[in-house]
Amino acid sequence: MYPKIKLTVLGIIFSLGLIAQGKIYIVPYLGFYTGAYKGVDTVNNKQNFIKTKPFLGKDFTIGIKLNYYKNRLGITAGVGAAFYSTGFYRKEDKSNPLRVDSRSTISEGPWISYFAETRYSLLDFNIKMPKWLSKNPEKPYLLVSNIAPFLGFEYRKVGKNFENDFRSGAEIATSQGNIPGKVYYHAYKNTHTSMRAGIDWVFFNEAKRRFILTFMYQFAFKDAGYYRYHFSKPSQGIDFYYQTTTRGNGLSIKAGIPIKIFENKKVGSPLYNNL
Repeated sequence: MYPKIKLTVLGIIFSLGLIAQGKIYIVPYLGFYTGAYKGVDTVNNKQNFIKTKPFLGKDFTIGIKLNYYKNRLGITAGVGAAFYSTGFYRKEDKSNPLRVDSRSTISEGPWISYFAETRYSLLDFNIKMPKWLSKNPEKPYLLVSNIAPFLGFEYRKVGKNFENDFRSGAEIATSQGNIPGKVYYHAYKNTHTSMRAGIDWVFFNEAKRRFILTFMYQFAFKDAGYYRYHFSKPSQGIDFYYQTTTRGNGLSIKAGIPIKIFENKKVGSPLYNNL
């Protein structure tokens, strides 16, 4: 079912470029992702060793997308990496001369994310060339750019080598020594859907797109799974479980270089030909 949907979206974009008026770009991108998650203490309601700390770690993300533009409207389809993350921190009292602040983050991935988006070139952001630099009257601007908000959805699929409930080591660093533990990720399903929203900041050189900065937040309406920890150190009387749920929510910053692969030269209004 889903491969057919992906092929249909790509077919629509190519058809729009070939039949309708517009331009098609292929955009490889890379950047960083940091995840959001929610923690609960599943056994000892009063445990005070660790707390949830979202947006702790950073994951390298990469992908490629196909953009169709007509005037100020745009449609995108692409594929990239998707992550599910967890994290916690332990903050000891400032009066402790041996104070240790411990942070930990774990990501499960990358999974594969197939996505589609629609965008609108809302705002032009240009900076005029200073007078002492404006030697060429044909280039009156130091910076020519456009802000384009977008909204879309994505379909995530687990990798071939993924093993559900695979246990790995974890620990909490304290001034009294480390507390060892185990952690595993449990996915409810092998697939998951979510939404994505953000802005593209598109930089131009004359009439050509040269660079795109993307600021995006991904969010889902249902949990994709959970991370469960078990920390135990009998010598200190410590034995508790901790769990965080994850939806794959998170912030990302990406940079892409648009490469034009097709243009219908019958684009209507000259005012928007360069957008």
